[in-house]
Amino acid sequence: MSSSSEATGGSISLGSDPASTAPCVGCPKCPVCEQDLMNPVMLQAKDELAQTQRFLEEARQQIARSEETNAQLRQEMAALKASAPAEEEQAHPAAAEEEEAKRGPEVSQLLEEARTQIDGMLTLYDRDLADRHAVALAEWLAIHKCYKLYLAGNPISIEGVRILAAALPGSTLEKLDLDSLCLGDEGTRLIAAALPMMSCLKDLHLDQNQIGDELARILAATLPQCATLSELHLADNLIGDEGARAFAAALSQNSTLRVLDIAGAHSKMSADGVRALIAVLDTNSTIWTVRRPPCPDQGNASVSHKYTA
Repeated sequence: MSSSSEATGGSISLGSDPASTAPCVGCPKCPVCEQDLMNPVMLQAKDELAQTQRFLEEARQQIARSEETNAQLRQEMAALKASAPAEEEQAHPAAAEEEEAKRGPEVSQLLEEARTQIDGMLTLYDRDLADRHAVALAEWLAIHKCYKLYLAGNPISIEGVRILAAALPGSTLEKLDLDSLCLGDEGTRLIAAALPMMSCLKDLHLDQNQIGDELARILAATLPQCATLSELHLADNLIGDEGARAFAAALSQNSTLRVLDIAGAHSKMSADGVRALIAVLDTNSTIWTVRRPPCPDQGNASVSHKYTA
């Protein structure tokens, strides 16, 4: 009995004796050991992706509890409004107006903008939206069709993100822009957990959210479950080689994503991470463009699946 493996162009081919029954040691997916056929770098990335599943499950549980949180917040807001002394506002009208201006637009004004949206698009860039606006938006999304929602640059806290994340599953959103929201660790996990339940989402923007390798692995783990997502933008984050390998492993199982943007001045990716991504571009015909940091031996920052080294 004899078998051999040969690496050609980053792939591994089996030997001439498929009938062998001896177990293989460390062999990536042959009929004997039943592991996936991939190079060692991809195999390591796949193992890292598997470890993120428990984090995703925790985030999904948080989303499931968010409806209760929403109801509690609405009750607290109503109680605060009812207990606010009107005479205090009358005594200091200028101070009251200044405080309201700091809290962003009135919820009623926000909902009026939502009611008059054009072609299912709601643009709320840099509007100083806070948690109370997140509650109103979540309730509005639950009963209205909205195809494009732009929330970049708003100071929504983690409580507001949790409320919005609970409203995302089952929504009609096709494009969601959450750039520069300072999502942080918990916020990114909540969004990642909601993604597989967003059956219409095609375009997601999470630029400038301080997403590092661990959060990149969590996002990558959701890609095989996102049947409609075609563009994922993660520019100007902190993604390095581990995150790049995680996305490379995920893209080997994904047939819908066409654009992955992980470029930006803050990226920590080296030539090794870039090569891991390009290895997938050679085998996945669906992915069209990967935007990543420049690499001396890999050309420009935009790479198509037709790239040749």
